[in-house]
Amino acid sequence: MAQWSVPCAEIARRLNKRVETVVREAAFEIFSKVVARTPVGETGRLRGNWNISLGSPDYSVSDVGGSGPDLQGVLFNMPAGSVVWLSNALPYAAVVEYGWFPNPPKHGTGKTRNGYSTQAPGGMVRISVREFDMAVRRAANKAGVL
Repeated sequence: MAQWSVPCAEIARRLNKRVETVVREAAFEIFSKVVARTPVGETGRLRGNWNISLGSPDYSVSDVGGSGPDLQGVLFNMPAGSVVWLSNALPYAAVVEYGWFPNPPKHGTGKTRNGYSTQAPGGMVRISVREFDMAVRRAANKAGVL
């Protein structure tokens, strides 16, 4: 008769910990890409207004530019099973994402082309979301789940 050297509850705990790690790592990768892909104009306000929050979106807006939220601090300290949000409440975030700039541009031609930002012609969120499966695979491989 075979004996278990590790109780089933301990195996489940270890697997759950790995799953949590995969979720956190994949979310960190995707959220980081969204922030990094956000165009930075004169003020940096669009990038600085990404907010990370738990449970519900944070629709606060800042007049100060910045480099984005503390993704690592939130994601790697959140309780297991949390719903995490990345949001940007600036009205022009959707314009940059979907290319709704006037075509032709109202002021010069340097920042937009055919209604799209020259810095983020494919958006920030849409292009990052398409990479989610690979982010999960990378995190799962790193955690030894796959």
